[in-house]
Amino acid sequence: MFRYGGIPYSGIYNIEQYTAVAASRSIKIKLLIRCQVPQYINTDAVNLGQILRNLVDNALKAAPEGTNITLFVNVVEESRILFEVIDQGKGISPEKVHLLFKPFQLMDLGYAGTGLGLYISKLYAELLGGDIRLTDTGKRGTTFLLSIKNQANA
Repeated sequence: MFRYGGIPYSGIYNIEQYTAVAASRSIKIKLLIRCQVPQYINTDAVNLGQILRNLVDNALKAAPEGTNITLFVNVVEESRILFEVIDQGKGISPEKVHLLFKPFQLMDLGYAGTGLGLYISKLYAELLGGDIRLTDTGKRGTTFLLSIKNQANA
């Protein structure tokens, strides 16, 4: 069951929960919010929060010491909010990109996991009227885009 409600964009994602982990590896997490983002986003805060936690958790696992992770929030259309999570890790090999959103797939990045985070994130994104995709996997990092409907404007 989804509970839609107007939530302040500042309450959707709490960067402070990752401060200790990031600091222990000299990783800086940046939150950049465009001024066009409405003060309130009408969506399911629990599920959106879970998607963002999965993306940032993965970015923290992939990012080498001394690099940055950026969470960028923007409005792409009147009724759509775009979140980008960008890391400076080693990227994902082109041969494995098609496996990213399948259940129980690990990307051999040297950390443990269940292989369910991106699969669940994709399901939640679709239920929130959006999509999640990998847009860049260059030699230095990945960029994941999450687009969701702002239900208040739908």
